[in-house]
Order: sequence, then structure tokens, then C-alpha cells
Amino acid sequence: MDLAESRRREPAQRRGLLLIEAGVAACLAGVLLVVCMQMIAAAGRQERFQDRRRAAFREAANVMERLAAVPLAELTPDRLDAVQQGAQLDERLPGARVEIAATPLQGPPAGKRLEVNVYWGEPSPEAADPVTLVAWRYR
Repeated sequence: MDLAESRRREPAQRRGLLLIEAGVAACLAGVLLVVCMQMIAAAGRQERFQDRRRAAFREAANVMERLAAVPLAELTPDRLDAVQQGAQLDERLPGARVEIAATPLQGPPAGKRLEVNVYWGEPSPEAADPVTLVAWRYR
């Protein structure tokens, strides 16, 4: 009679356990869903950042090409300002600005070091590093 009695009690003890297992499984599924959504959001942010960086690089390359078309003797501060003001900044670069610097090189042959920086975004510690292109022009 002991054996028959223990068999009757076993299903009664397991009834609540199935509900607990289902609750734990639902919690785990919810945690996994939250983690997956955060990963998808992070991937989207990274893609937008890379898109902006590519646009900044294209703009820096365009400015450098315009500077390469100017004869070396005409690369004056006024001419650099004109090129800087004429930069067509991409709409994907919020708060973008271009800075151009020309430094004379010492010694023969005479030349200049040209540096083009493209900054974008709000100035903050989390702001992206600027895209910088450097070229050397000689006579």
C-alpha cells in the first residue's frame, strides 16, 4: 500500500513545478530578447558612425584634390580660406567643419605640407576623431 500511495502523491507534487519551469523559461527568453535588441541597436549605431566617417573622408579627399589643382605659389592663406569656405559638406555630417593648414617646408626643394581636417558632431569627449589627410607639395 505504501507503493500505491507514493505513486498517487507524485503527480500532485509535480503540478506546480511545471508552472515554475515555464516562468523561468519565459524570463530567460525575455532576457535573451533584450540582449539581442541591444546588439542590433549597437550595430545600427556603428553602421551610422562608419557611414559618417566615410562621408568625412570623401569630403577631405575632395578638398585635397582642389588644393592639388592650385599651383604651389598660389597656396596663400586667402586661397586656403576660399577653398575651405567652398567645401560642400555632406548632409550626413551634423555640425561638420573643414580646417585646412599649409606649412612651408624648410630646405630644398621648396614646398608646403598641406593638412585637411574634417570635424563633425557636437564637441564633447565622446565626439569622433577628425578625418585627417596630409599631402606634401614640392615645386
